Amino acid sequence: MSIFNHKGRLNNSIKTSAINLSNQFISLLLNFAYRTIFIKVLAVEYLGLNGLFTDILNLLSLAELGIGGAIAYRLYKPIREDNILEVAQLMRFYRDIYRYIALAVTVIGLIIMPFLPYIIKDSAELPSDINLYVLYSVFLLQSVSGYFFAYKQTLLSSDQRGYVLTLFQIGSNMIKFCGQVAILFLLKNYLYTLVFTIAWTIVANIIISFYVTNKYKEVFIIKEKLPKSNRTEILKDTKAMMLHKVGGVILTGTDSIVIASMIGIQMNGVLSNYLMIIGVIKMIFNQVMGGVGAGFGNLCSTGDIKEIKRVFDNYQFASMWLSGFCCIGLICMINPFIEIWLNDPQYLLDESYIILIIISNYIVMSRNGLITMTYASGLFRKDKYRPVIEAILNLAISLVATYFLGLYGVYIGTIVSCLVTAFWREPKIIYRYLFNENERKYWMDYLIYFIITMVAGIITYFSIKYIPSGIGYFVLKLLIVCILPNLIFVIAFYRKKAFKYYLKLLKGLVKYNK
Repeated sequence: MSIFNHKGRLNNSIKTSAINLSNQFISLLLNFAYRTIFIKVLAVEYLGLNGLFTDILNLLSLAELGIGGAIAYRLYKPIREDNILEVAQLMRFYRDIYRYIALAVTVIGLIIMPFLPYIIKDSAELPSDINLYVLYSVFLLQSVSGYFFAYKQTLLSSDQRGYVLTLFQIGSNMIKFCGQVAILFLLKNYLYTLVFTIAWTIVANIIISFYVTNKYKEVFIIKEKLPKSNRTEILKDTKAMMLHKVGGVILTGTDSIVIASMIGIQMNGVLSNYLMIIGVIKMIFNQVMGGVGAGFGNLCSTGDIKEIKRVFDNYQFASMWLSGFCCIGLICMINPFIEIWLNDPQYLLDESYIILIIISNYIVMSRNGLITMTYASGLFRKDKYRPVIEAILNLAISLVATYFLGLYGVYIGTIVSCLVTAFWREPKIIYRYLFNENERKYWMDYLIYFIITMVAGIITYFSIKYIPSGIGYFVLKLLIVCILPNLIFVIAFYRKKAFKYYLKLLKGLVKYNK
């Protein structure tokens, strides 16, 4: 009997997506409860520092150089073929590389430490009980510790068993939440809360590491090294992944640094509430859609282009529908939610900022199908320089635009840099090198999806705009936002093949569960 998961891709994808979705709802409740208590007990400046250090350490993750993605891509085929030896060799190589990475992150992190005061625009905004260097050291420890355990979790995901990791995370997050809240109430100290968080994270990583080792005993008892020829191929993939990694981290990981250094820690703290909510919605979206990631990799390893294209078209349809619905919901409901949640005008942003932030996120979310297929098929190698160009453009435009336009400039940089690089290049690569087709149909479909999303968004926005504030009215707005855009999507798309596919799938699930 195989130690690997050979159940159907659809079954694995549905199971992973369903459990991931449950995890995100639970995480959503825990995050908001913790954030509410955090704001009541501590000040908004602590949120700003939290966002700033998180982004700095995201930049340090560049030391990973994309080796994780390269290994995950290489695992799909030997897992499908039950090649335990090759899987074992890859995991051993992965472990050894990550140990060197942990050392590199530590050294680079310590080099950055003396420059911390220069990143913050106004040091007077720092809370009086905060030692900048101690706080940063705790964040650095958390970042470094992850490299000793994370590589094993990649095996679970590549074997289409990511749902096991998610179930464990649900329990772990509940324990972490209880500990954090207890420390906040008893000690009212941000540093102690962080120390507990990191200590528990390390313990949780050790536990899941033992689970993976026991689950795949046959893999981890093999001590053979990966042949030199294989290492060379992985390093070629890594070079491409590295550029994707560098570009991605700079693109998404510098906003807090730009805001903290050019606008201020307080604005960073206010914005962090919005980014947390958007981040939760994006995580739910990514978990629902990301359940098929390993399945895509498995499918691409078969070389059946016709089947790959069919699955991709269905996936892209679902991705566009969900990304449109999520962004409409965010534009309509994020300010009413924060108004009720925090009940303080100082935490509210102008709607013009919100629209710009959501547009930048829609551009990324609507490309989800392309991004997933690019990594699953190995075509990231064809697009290795684009992420770096996009990131440099983003940073340059953001710095200049923020100087003149403030917070608007940060997101103008993100939108413009994406539109002139990834937005047009990703579909070109997928269709040319994988499907051997012109991407014209993709753009026609995308334009239709976008126009219908815009129409649905405008109708939904003005349907709730003049409804008064209050908890009861908030529920009414939420019901309208959940029903109206989806109703418009059904009317617009009910004749499409992809819609009929999902309707048939839904009917089959309902019939199966009766």
